[in-house]
Amino acid sequence: MAKGSKRTAGIYELEPGVYKVVVSLGRDDQGRYRQKARIVRGSLRDAKALRARLVTGAADGNIVARSDATFGAVLDRWLRHIEMLGRSPTTISTYRAVAERHLKPALGAKSVSSVTTLDLDGLYAVLFTSRKPATVAKVHA
Repeated sequence: MAKGSKRTAGIYELEPGVYKVVVSLGRDDQGRYRQKARIVRGSLRDAKALRARLVTGAADGNIVARSDATFGAVLDRWLRHIEMLGRSPTTISTYRAVAERHLKPALGAKSVSSVTTLDLDGLYAVLFTSRKPATVAKVHA
């Protein structure tokens, strides 16, 4: 930063016109500190605007730290969430059946952050050769 300029919390000037913006996301389930960092090329005003958006997103729960959770664990959490939202028992039963028969065997043990488009393409390739289009549509949904 230029001599005499004010420092801004969570914004670090890496070189002229390049800023690192850091926002705290609190602690995860294991008690580890998590944060989100982004690089901004532009002015300090641009960096402050991005930081404001990140802080708001983190407070709203829209921005979360990268997780080591498995795809199966996240899927189970999602199923509990939609159950709490009051979906019909038939809908929940159908979602659980699709998850147990198709999604968990193919992707359940992988960490969410490591699931790639190739993994999904492989799942769809297997489904298209062994299941009816309606089943593939349910898995996709």
